[in-house]
Amino acid sequence: MNTPDPVVRRLVIAGMFLLLPLGGNAQSVWKDKATGLTWATQDNGSRIDWQSADGYCKNLKNGSYSWRLPTIDELEKIYDPTQNGSCGKSFPGSVCHIKGGIQLSGPAAWSSNQGSHPKWAWIYFFNEGKRSEIPWLNYTFYRALCVAN
Repeated sequence: MNTPDPVVRRLVIAGMFLLLPLGGNAQSVWKDKATGLTWATQDNGSRIDWQSADGYCKNLKNGSYSWRLPTIDELEKIYDPTQNGSCGKSFPGSVCHIKGGIQLSGPAAWSSNQGSHPKWAWIYFFNEGKRSEIPWLNYTFYRALCVAN
């Protein structure tokens, strides 16, 4: 477990934690009270393959959390059809349904779950509310959304 960063102040605003480095930009997280998980409030911002998504989350520096790719079940639990948000500039008109005010740059996110075939992984579509398994090799269409316990 990481030790808390002494130069970070925490504010709680409407259920969202804001991590404010003393001299810089805010990085925000959302704590899901139903699961106890902490989510980054935005994805990695661009297309990424599964292995790189895993590395992105493991190396994310956002507070004192230990970040990882979520499981497919964890992604499914933050789908909320009553929430209507953008799926990013590259997907005009596409609506993503996700809790916590999380901002997505694409409609689907990688999970940590490998698929039923070698070199396949599960993704979750927040515009449709469904999961799918696909080959991860050379698939860079999806995003990394990180979670911490």
